[in-house]
Amino acid sequence: MTLHVYSLPVFPIYKGRGTRFGVSVDGQPVQVTNNVPVEYSKEWKDHVLQNGVKATFTFPIDRSREKHTLTLSCGDPDVMIQRIIADWGGLKQTYVGSDIRILK
Repeated sequence: MTLHVYSLPVFPIYKGRGTRFGVSVDGQPVQVTNNVPVEYSKEWKDHVLQNGVKATFTFPIDRSREKHTLTLSCGDPDVMIQRIIADWGGLKQTYVGSDIRILK
């Protein structure tokens, strides 16, 4: 399964840090993303214009399970999650959110 997590493009509260958060599915190890914006960079401008930053996570899933648990872990203050899209395969691109850049 691939998770697309959209967050607001905010500046970190603490100097020298980014805005981190983590995601886990079914108790698997937490995967962490860290947005470290550089003011006036092209990436920063794109995030501001699109009012969002997209982070993508991939998890192996046991499809025989009837229910799954998604866990979000707070990393830094001020992170605001806008939406989460779970792609079980076959997700089609849409206009909404399709142009938001991916964090690495």
